[in-house]
Amino acid sequence: MKSKKYRDRFGEYLLEGFKSIELALTEQSTIDGIYLEKTQFDRGRLSFLDQIDFPEDNIFIVEDELLQPLYETESPQGVLAVAKKPSTDFDFLWDDSLKQILFLDRVQDPGNLGTIIRTAEAAGYDLVVCGMGCADLFNPKTIRSTMGSVVTMKVACEAKGDDVLPFLKGNGFYVISAALNNSVDYRSMERKQPHVLILGNEGSGIREEILEQSDKNVKIPMHGKVESLNVSIAAGILLYHFGEIS
Repeated sequence: MKSKKYRDRFGEYLLEGFKSIELALTEQSTIDGIYLEKTQFDRGRLSFLDQIDFPEDNIFIVEDELLQPLYETESPQGVLAVAKKPSTDFDFLWDDSLKQILFLDRVQDPGNLGTIIRTAEAAGYDLVVCGMGCADLFNPKTIRSTMGSVVTMKVACEAKGDDVLPFLKGNGFYVISAALNNSVDYRSMERKQPHVLILGNEGSGIREEILEQSDKNVKIPMHGKVESLNVSIAAGILLYHFGEIS
């Protein structure tokens, strides 16, 4: 499950930590198995399952050292779960009620991707669309950075911008791109609904063929000798400016 090859083959991924596992069960995600360190079992750390109908046969108590190589966090809680991947197909996730969508073009760092997904959920966005070339949503580092949003946020993966963006524009979405050229200060632009906000690759930004779909380009003004912001920081600023939390 730490390898994309096997995540894809089995359609499963690893969840780490009590909060993420509890969220997954609450959101009706399919958990195939929970693996708990014996030390944590002895401390009664499975109490959160008392209110959830989870089969005991799918709970495995193992020696602590067997799980140690699998953790991504520096201070692990001593529990892992194997979960079924949800559908990440854009056509499956689309519905007419969506009003605020974030499109990511080749965001390749798993930590950035996870942080952006978490921020998008917090800012009230309905869907994150990961274009071709983005980091794997189910990479353990991405999962860790989402802090549970991987099971509560709609995320479409490996979407083709040439297909998705024209479709959204045809459904009345206003397309806003974060870009340095031919752009305006993001603060000068009013919120528009429905809209798509596009963020690009950490080094090269948004591809030209994606930018051609944009109705307006916006930039974040910077002082001093700073040339750019980390994409997850830029995402936070723009998501909260253009998003509408109901």
